[in-house]
Amino acid sequence: MRALKFITAVIGALLLLYILLPKRSQTSFIQRDDDKESEHFYIPLNDLQYSNSSSKQYVPLNNHIPLNDLQYSNSSSKQYVPLNNHIPLNDLQYSNSSSKQYVPLTHSIINQVKFFIFFLGHARSGHSIVGSILDAHPHIVLAHEAKIFYKLQLHAFNEKVSHYSNKSMLFNMLWNNSFYSSVGGLRTEESKATRKGYSLSIDGLYQGTFVPPIQVIGDKCGGKTTAMILANPQKWEEVFFKLKSLLDIPIKVIHVIRNPFDNIATAALYKSKGFKITKVKEKNRSQEIDTDLLQQHIAKYFRFCEAIQQVKKEYHLNVMEVHGSDLIENPKDTILRMCSFLEVSCSDRYLEICSNKLFKSESKTRYKVKWTKRLISIVQDSIMKFDSLKRYSFDS
Repeated sequence: MRALKFITAVIGALLLLYILLPKRSQTSFIQRDDDKESEHFYIPLNDLQYSNSSSKQYVPLNNHIPLNDLQYSNSSSKQYVPLNNHIPLNDLQYSNSSSKQYVPLTHSIINQVKFFIFFLGHARSGHSIVGSILDAHPHIVLAHEAKIFYKLQLHAFNEKVSHYSNKSMLFNMLWNNSFYSSVGGLRTEESKATRKGYSLSIDGLYQGTFVPPIQVIGDKCGGKTTAMILANPQKWEEVFFKLKSLLDIPIKVIHVIRNPFDNIATAALYKSKGFKITKVKEKNRSQEIDTDLLQQHIAKYFRFCEAIQQVKKEYHLNVMEVHGSDLIENPKDTILRMCSFLEVSCSDRYLEICSNKLFKSESKTRYKVKWTKRLISIVQDSIMKFDSLKRYSFDS
């Protein structure tokens, strides 16, 4: 009887220990590498499921995992696998014909970047299509509205915020934006841009991918950058010079320009109630816009022009003006000039595919708004104050 009680007590104690002690799950895939002096973790490759036909998943990898055992992508899924800069460049696959994959930039690639670019201008000017064309170049990575100046201003180069205090992390953030813009963002055929009647997706080239080396990297965010300059020029100056110091490479600027009458009309129409985005061909199909609203956008447009003119002159920026009318009427020549400005070569195939993505004629939204003679005169007089706009008129 005593032996039975003893056995029962032992079993109970063992059960209690089993319950109280932490159990190792059979599905747990993180193990400690006790052979190292410092604490490291490695992931047994057999336990990882990086992707399959029915799901997408994110799995952080460590240098202990052999590169040859990694599966970055397959024909049925897209996946993000962060790698470490210690992985040889030759083993990385930044792009291929059947899939896209995100792989952080190595120090070698980052150190080969020749220029940083950003945009100036007005919203609704055509920045997005210009940005998409440049991002489709094999040696250019251009983020779609990463709002780099705003983010740098907010974080003020706080060393604790690694994305904005380190050149490597900054470039990777821009590359990450470029990649995901082409996977699920505005540079896809399924985006809201396509539903509005135009597409920022350029198939058959290198949008969202690149071929090493990257020669140019930057951000397409013209309207918001110009708005920041106008709102707080001192703060923008501080951020600009800190960015120059961080990058330690030349900075170039793209200024996209559209006929002011079309730009102002489009901005006002987007703010008017009940406006539907449709392509208008007939000049007589115009709608009433509140005169005060139109005047507000006229004033705002030329305040932006003054800010751009001032910052170009004061900071001796290396700027290329890209006129939307030139891009439509002479697409190949204009794209070739952009590539020459950025000091990258471009193939005939690149020029052909990008040219075919553009509209055959300009969108003249000025005819969707009923202008008074007085407002036309105000805009025309203001145009003559800026050399970059003197080619434009209401009837041009």
